[in-house]
Amino acid sequence: MRRPHVAPLGGRLDLADLLPLLPKLCTKVLGPTGTTCTLVGDRRVDKPFFHHGDLTVTGNPDIEAPFVLTGSLSVEGALNDTDHRKNSSDPSPGDQ
Repeated sequence: MRRPHVAPLGGRLDLADLLPLLPKLCTKVLGPTGTTCTLVGDRRVDKPFFHHGDLTVTGNPDIEAPFVLTGSLSVEGALNDTDHRKNSSDPSPGDQ
């Protein structure tokens, strides 16, 4: 089924290549001014997280899911960025 509103891209589209564009797109759509937020204590982020603005974490965040900010991230602790794909069937970028 042809969808006329979708432009042909030619080749394989890797959505991971588009991820760096997401914060700029969100800022353009949501406006340049986000909110400043502080999360206190150790946090495990196991569901997709989005925040429009700057985020400060006072603790040790464990990031296990997609995590998108349109502003700056400041961590007063140790950040653990787990590859959330390790238990899925999705190949990691180096495996392709």
